[in-house]
Amino acid sequence: MIERVLQTIKSAGAKTIIDVCCGSTVIGGFGIDICNTALVKANKPVINGDALQLPLKNDSVDGAVCFLGLHHLKDPYIGIKEMSRVSKKSIVFFEPLDVAVTRIAVALG
Repeated sequence: MIERVLQTIKSAGAKTIIDVCCGSTVIGGFGIDICNTALVKANKPVINGDALQLPLKNDSVDGAVCFLGLHHLKDPYIGIKEMSRVSKKSIVFFEPLDVAVTRIAVALG
């Protein structure tokens, strides 16, 4: 499923894709996570940083993804806003159905 999502984003013209709250498994071109322990084991290039204050310029990547990471944030709305700020084309995030932020995001469309 993850590969299919990445293919869809890439087919829409996204070349640079950041994986926010990536942990040790980076989906896309490079990842960002606040946990140094996970980043040491990362399978692709990573940046140590906070998803609530992404250390990237506005519109600096084509796409942003976050798989099962928003529920770890103190304020998931800020995380979504930050992904929108740095991404030119699209953001995609997946969360477990029993997490409150997922229910809210679905309600908001």
